[in-house]
Amino acid sequence: MENDRVAYLWRAARLTATRAPSLAAHLLGEALAHAKAHGLDLPNHIKHAPCDHCRALMLPGQNATAAYRASRRRRERKAAVLRITCHTCRRHNIRPMPARPSARAAVQRDAAAQGGRSAAGAA
Repeated sequence: MENDRVAYLWRAARLTATRAPSLAAHLLGEALAHAKAHGLDLPNHIKHAPCDHCRALMLPGQNATAAYRASRRRRERKAAVLRITCHTCRRHNIRPMPARPSARAAVQRDAAAQGGRSAAGAA
């Protein structure tokens, strides 16, 4: 029942984001406050939706721009981030992202998966 209210407020905020950004920010704030008050665990796309600076609802492609930034250094492969630029306040919001696996790790993972299947088939 409590989840229905959060879902309704989220949908309403998304629909009004481009026409009435202040209303969308208010609705999203209400959804987050309601979830916190009732101990609900929200998905990341709702938790990370508001801008960290102006609290506007950021929807990439409508009122925000998203760019994936991976570390150029080999040691820092785990430091990949999603940089979202809010068009309301023109500031950047950084969201952590899992790093892309290297080609070597993918080959090792595939080899391990094939080895596990052949051992299971022989038994």
